[in-house]
Amino acid sequence: MNNIKEVINELKNLDLKSTHINEIVDLFNKVGTTMNIHVKKAPNSILLRARSNSIKHPRFTKVAQLSIKPEVNNTRFQRASTPYKTMFYGVWMSRPLNQTKINIMRTTGACEITPEIRSANIPFYGKMTFGYWTVKRSLNLIAIVHNEVYAIRNSYTKELASAYDKFIVSCDTKVKENSLMFYEFLANEFSKEKIRDDYDYMISSVFSDAASRGNIDGIIYPSVRVGGKSFNIAICESAMEKLELNRVEEATVSQVGNEVLINVDAFAKLENNDEYFNLSDVI
Repeated sequence: MNNIKEVINELKNLDLKSTHINEIVDLFNKVGTTMNIHVKKAPNSILLRARSNSIKHPRFTKVAQLSIKPEVNNTRFQRASTPYKTMFYGVWMSRPLNQTKINIMRTTGACEITPEIRSANIPFYGKMTFGYWTVKRSLNLIAIVHNEVYAIRNSYTKELASAYDKFIVSCDTKVKENSLMFYEFLANEFSKEKIRDDYDYMISSVFSDAASRGNIDGIIYPSVRVGGKSFNIAICESAMEKLELNRVEEATVSQVGNEVLINVDAFAKLENNDEYFNLSDVI
């Protein structure tokens, strides 16, 4: 099967609930040569990772608790990770970071881990912890280039799409055609909003698993939860040595009507690769 349209149609028509991961891998192998965009996130870039507080963890005190999910607990498909490969998820926005961007990052993190606040008018109240991770050494990522709707909402998406268009022009006609069609399909998979169960993430997660090997640390893609205003970065476990946790915030998160409210109640600053931290309540 050499026709890219046929391969994509087969991928679209898979009954993911009963599909084995190897079926997706086999179809990916039939796509042929494609060109993607590699981007670097430079040192001092900031990634925000959110975690819900719970009865088990009323207050986090260890760096490991805000780090990558342990492999043993990684049992489900997520947007960029499979049960066989855990990934670290962080929210990223372009620098310089101002208060507006930080608020968007917090809201993105909250929406990514809390189903209740992904839709308006669902009352919610809970505690959440945000970890701010600094990139120590450049992250090498593959960008999922999205459609024009997201480009309107985020200048970085527009920049990526423009760079991809210019890059792909010089490619062989067949490679260009395959690349544009395949990455448009992937962009739609990464921007799925209606998720019935974790199997709906299979295609994007299998691609992320395959892509984040060798010198590639992970994937960057717009966050569907906030309409593409910010980006999610998913990086593999081996790249965690490139990150360092520098700040932690504990916050109260609530939703009233269509507004998500986040109030920081406590914080901690870390240095020298601390393994533990003590949160200080905000007066």
